Amino acid sequence: MVVKSKKVEEHMSDLEEVFATLQKYKMKLNPEKCVFGVASGKFLGFMITHRGIEANPDKIQALAAMESPRTKKECEKAFQELKQTLKSPPILTKPELGDTLYLYLAVSQNAVSGVLVKEVNRGQQPIYYISKVLLDTETSYTLAEQLALALIVAPRKLWQYFQSHPIVVLTNQPLKHILQKPDISGRLLRWTIELGEFDIEFKPRPSIKAQALADFIAELTLRPRGLDSSSSSSIAMWEILIDGASNSSSLGAGVIIISPDMLINIQCALRFEFEANNNKAEYEAVIIAMELAINLELENIKIYSDSQLVVEQIEGTFDRKDEKMSLYCLKVHDLQRKFKSCKIVKISWAENCRADTLSRLVFMGIDGLHKTVHVRIVTKPSINQTIGVMDIDNEPSWMDPIVDFIKHGSLPADPQAVRSIRSKALRYCIIEGILFCRSLTLPYLKCLRPSESSKALEEVH
Repeated sequence: MVVKSKKVEEHMSDLEEVFATLQKYKMKLNPEKCVFGVASGKFLGFMITHRGIEANPDKIQALAAMESPRTKKECEKAFQELKQTLKSPPILTKPELGDTLYLYLAVSQNAVSGVLVKEVNRGQQPIYYISKVLLDTETSYTLAEQLALALIVAPRKLWQYFQSHPIVVLTNQPLKHILQKPDISGRLLRWTIELGEFDIEFKPRPSIKAQALADFIAELTLRPRGLDSSSSSSIAMWEILIDGASNSSSLGAGVIIISPDMLINIQCALRFEFEANNNKAEYEAVIIAMELAINLELENIKIYSDSQLVVEQIEGTFDRKDEKMSLYCLKVHDLQRKFKSCKIVKISWAENCRADTLSRLVFMGIDGLHKTVHVRIVTKPSINQTIGVMDIDNEPSWMDPIVDFIKHGSLPADPQAVRSIRSKALRYCIIEGILFCRSLTLPYLKCLRPSESSKALEEVH
């Protein structure tokens, strides 16, 4: 039994309640195996200190008693042995090949952890433990997602154990049903695919000893300084300088992406091979800069431009009388929704001289640019100026009744066909206009029309 109190002053009253329950049901404890007020010292085979969980000195006595090397040859030999030891993870209890290993997961406010154990003479011996501090975005995960995060961290750090042993995850949460739901997406889908290569089985949690150690590790893992939300929001802001330039012969733009710590500086020169004025070049630079930020998976950006017209039109202060300017603004607003924070700020020409110089370099020719400058040739505008013609495929297929039912709820008049379509539609879903068949083993299977399936077979063969 483990008695944990949220506050120090509440621990005595919690113990009184436990002993009252023991006396009520006439239960007895072995005094030699009781430990009270654990804050530091030996706990479940580990040494607990204010620095964290450390190795038991009794188990590393031979290591501590080693003599220091005296010659250069002994130093080199000790260094090679240490280097070889660090390559493999420290093993508390080495499992035999084929042993079934049990994984206990735990979640706290700051961290997730897992303890890998094996059964020895009906007892549990820890093999290895892992812990991970939750980042700002991860603290907002649900309990199931945090448990799944702990599960995905374990095989990443203990890959050799998961490859050579069957793993049983013991948890009282419906983690198996969550990861095997046919409609999961996003990070859970990626994690499920990553876990698919291992022999993992989920069972209810019967014992609490190893779970107590997992909980203890998760609660003891302190959040490092500098990971709070206030500091991360200021550190994660990337700055982007953009500027457009045009002359009688060509049109260009410059984009400079600067990391918060100023260590990363990405320079991109754009050359547009279509007719446009300077304002459109500024808009193109803004759109391409935002697309580059999306490809780099940046979440918080601040874009600087010296064009007052472009900045004020995007902010809505200036009217957009030109239809093309309105299309450009709509495109920018759509891209802004993909960021957590995206600000577009007006600066003076003197402050934007680096981007202005970069935008004019393309007029001198690509061969004259520095190797650190990435050059991108844009052949068409970012906005669609032509009338789009939708190509409708009228090829009949077995997919049509299912697609009509999922999209519009349309059903045929035949009652038997209605029951067939309703039962089949449960196994299908539409993602971005494409019909997929849900699979218990994942990933989803893309449905093909007859001509597409024939083409796929030809390419395979």
